[in-house]
Amino acid sequence: SSSSTIERILWFDVIKLNHILSARTGIYRYEQMASVFLRREDGGLQKIAASSAEACGLTMSQMTKGKLRVESYFESEGSRDQAWPGGAIPEDGLPAMLRDFLSGDLPARLKIFPSLLHGRHPSLSASDWDLARDAEGETIVMTLARGSARSVLRFAKTAPHHLVSWEKSDGTRYRLRKVERLPYWNLNGPAGAAWWPEELR
Repeated sequence: SSSSTIERILWFDVIKLNHILSARTGIYRYEQMASVFLRREDGGLQKIAASSAEACGLTMSQMTKGKLRVESYFESEGSRDQAWPGGAIPEDGLPAMLRDFLSGDLPARLKIFPSLLHGRHPSLSASDWDLARDAEGETIVMTLARGSARSVLRFAKTAPHHLVSWEKSDGTRYRLRKVERLPYWNLNGPAGAAWWPEELR
C-alpha cells in the first residue's frame, strides 16, 4: 500500500505597509525598515518583517503564522522566539490598522506591540493603550495614551483616509509631504529619485 500527502496552498491578496527610516546621527547612519502585511479582504495581520542596520550591527525580526523571531547583535538580547500575543496590533502597522476605528464603535483600549523597526528590543510584550477619537478640521485624530506616553495620528476625513501626521511623546514627528499612485517597481533606476521631495533625496 502507499500513501501520499497533498499540500494545499492558500493564496490571498495582501496590502503591504512599508515604514522606512533613514537617519544620520554623528558618524552613525541608521537604515531601518518594517513591512506589515495585512489580508486585503479583512485587514487581518498576516506577517511583519523588520530590520535595522547601523555602524554597530544588524537586528532582524519576523512574525509569521503567529510566531515571532528576533535576531539582535546585542549580546544581552541575542536570538529570541515567542508567540505573537493574540489580538495585538503592531505599532508599525498603526497608520493602516487604525483606519478600522475612524468611524463606528470605538474600543476603549487597544493592545499594542512595540515597534520592531528599531535596533534594540528590550521588551517584546504588548501593552494596553487607551484610545480616543476626535475631529480636527479636515482630519480625524486618533490618540493612544499609556501613562505619560502619547501617540497621536491624524487621518484625512475623506477616503482613503491618508495619514496626515503622526506625533509621539518620544519626539518622533511625521508629516505628509506627497501622495501619488505610481508603479514603484519601475522607478528603481537613478532617474526614479526625482519623485522624492528634494530634501529627502
